[in-house]
Amino acid sequence: MAVDYEEPAVRHAAANAAANGLSLDLAVMDWRRPCLAAERFDVIWGSDILYETRFYEPLVRLFRTLPAPGGRIWLADPQREVSRSVWGRLEGDGFRVTRLHEEIVPFATYRATVNLYEIILP
Repeated sequence: MAVDYEEPAVRHAAANAAANGLSLDLAVMDWRRPCLAAERFDVIWGSDILYETRFYEPLVRLFRTLPAPGGRIWLADPQREVSRSVWGRLEGDGFRVTRLHEEIVPFATYRATVNLYEIILP
């Protein structure tokens, strides 16, 4: 399943999935009003979603409800200044946070360091 707040991103994900022969459930979703059942997912994967501090509380509510028992959350983050405090904050809120991987990714005019974190419920 793939969700995003923006309709164009969901359309792009649908086209990308089709081009790669994948079948996905897709939805436009506001994290503040999720349209998903609790304890549904073994793995939740998010990329570049912590770019505003106002996203922290709605995401933590999702992190506490959407994973199935024993589930985990993987987040990729390009080391934005706004997300630097998130990892310690999640630990302070009782989550176990582990940085699994770091990679330098070249773009057209710059390089970004992207980290992959695993978050496990308390």
